[in-house]
Amino acid sequence: MASVESLTAVLANPVRRQAFVDFCAGEHCAENVNFWLAVTNKYERCGDDDPAGRVAAASAIVRRFVRFGAADMVNMVDSDRSALMKVHQHTRNRM
Repeated sequence: MASVESLTAVLANPVRRQAFVDFCAGEHCAENVNFWLAVTNKYERCGDDDPAGRVAAASAIVRRFVRFGAADMVNMVDSDRSALMKVHQHTRNRM
């Protein structure tokens, strides 16, 4: 019987993560994994002491994954997308 590995464990392993991304690309859903990776690698790596860096990382993520018509737009309810865009714009305006 094959062992079952958690998604977190798969994503933490570079070789297994790439295999999972490749699988998702074949299923036309790689944007979801790439979104998670962007949040993990860009946004979360900015410390609380770097608010401008966090806003810049969030802006890049929003442009690529969240805004309507984005290159790698993730599937989410329109009301959630609109709310997220509104919060992001408000945060950018405060910087």
